[in-house]
Amino acid sequence: MNELMSFNRQKLCLHPESGSSKCSNKIVHAHTIQRAGSLKRIAERGHVLGFDCRPSTLNRTSGRIDVKSVGINEASTFNGFCSRHDNKTFAPLEDKPFEATDQQCFLIRYRAICRELYQKATALSAMEFLRSQDRGRSVPKQVYWQDLLDRHELGQSAGYRDLVARKRSFDAALLTESFIDCSYYVIWTRKVPNVLATFGVLVQFDFHANRLQDLSDLQKQLDAVYVSIIACEDRGAVVFSWLDEQDAACTQFVRSLNDLDNEELPDAITRLVFEYSENTFFRPSWWENLSQEKRDALLDRITTAVDPSKAREPTCLMSDGNSYAAWSVESRHTNQEF
Repeated sequence: MNELMSFNRQKLCLHPESGSSKCSNKIVHAHTIQRAGSLKRIAERGHVLGFDCRPSTLNRTSGRIDVKSVGINEASTFNGFCSRHDNKTFAPLEDKPFEATDQQCFLIRYRAICRELYQKATALSAMEFLRSQDRGRSVPKQVYWQDLLDRHELGQSAGYRDLVARKRSFDAALLTESFIDCSYYVIWTRKVPNVLATFGVLVQFDFHANRLQDLSDLQKQLDAVYVSIIACEDRGAVVFSWLDEQDAACTQFVRSLNDLDNEELPDAITRLVFEYSENTFFRPSWWENLSQEKRDALLDRITTAVDPSKAREPTCLMSDGNSYAAWSVESRHTNQEF
């Protein structure tokens, strides 16, 4: 267990100008969800709830994701930037109120891409160790385990390839400050949502159950939209962002969301988060106040998301008849026409 967790502690700086002469000596625990501005707003006694994906837990629950308490200093962190580049790059997010400027929407997505690339790289580096974990098992179980890892590695390798290409485009935009090339759609909420997250979506189905792209085509670079739910003063923001060059599937995906009424949006966003994001944290009392039926419905979604043997249904983002969210929509803002 400790050896597996060590792969997530690798330290590097993902800034495009990183190097021994330009980086500081310290690699920081970079937060993809702000600790001070966001996580503290939903924490109770200094802790939030997140998903428990540890192998020991999955073994105990027969592969089902559970939740665990996480200190806000450790939630949503990765060792992907030196302190100099982290401070310099993300100062417009950390030091200024979020106002959904072109630069801020760009940086939210850039940080999410860097985290995703870091996670993919560490997952691939752990493959050899994971392949050795079937020792002592029966031959059928060894065959099943290796086949599962084959499919997992194939998907991770394709995802890593696409992320490297995607980050290269964003690196160029970062260095030239070409922030207007990023499309965004922002939903302002009347109060801070109980669920905060930052994640990417390889858009497969929209909110009307239309298929947008075939994720099984691993030779093609797939379109991805990035989503962040953050706290801002006395309200919140749900930010969707994507590059103009990845327009077709992403725009249709967001357009289907835009079709929903304000009353439908909070639960639609909650379904989306639990369907796609393991980088999700939520207020403990909100989770405890949900019925067991609703908790199970949400955990079924994230369990499907992390299990490569389970196919996502076309209707996965449509209403399941449950009401989850405890926030409402204030307004919407976008730099696109729908």
